[in-house]
Amino acid sequence: MSTFESTKKQTYTRLSWDEWYALAKEFYFLEHHLKIPVNYKTREGFLLGRWIERQRSAYHQKGVYKIDARKIYLLNQIGMMWTLGVRRTWETGYKYCEAYYLEFGNIDIPKNLIYKQMPLGEWLLYQRKCYRLNKISKWKCEKLENLGIKWQIRYRRHEREK
Repeated sequence: MSTFESTKKQTYTRLSWDEWYALAKEFYFLEHHLKIPVNYKTREGFLLGRWIERQRSAYHQKGVYKIDARKIYLLNQIGMMWTLGVRRTWETGYKYCEAYYLEFGNIDIPKNLIYKQMPLGEWLLYQRKCYRLNKISKWKCEKLENLGIKWQIRYRRHEREK
């Protein structure tokens, strides 16, 4: 019996932390991230996004809910991002991009890739958007091109078919 089946009849507040964790773990293995919108519900109607947000708040010691080291450890094992940091500086994003390149030899990554708790795939997607709109400096373009960025995603797909 899956976690979903065993918890269907329980309400939001009656799920144990471990049951919520199992839901988060299942989401992670399907989606490869825990960047879940606050209003996200599982197919059974569980408010998983709200629960994830509550864990982040507890981690940052906001509110009355507390989170212990065991729970932090378990959430880290499935890629929990404690700070979403959408507005990181360009230099920070580039440093993560460069580290990824040094580790893997390329920056040809999917948009949903999270590398060392940085949503690097989304960051690169945004750089491509800025490039298309001509809103990225020549200096930034050159730095990314030195790492082998491919500006056109369609080109990347076509290239893989060769």
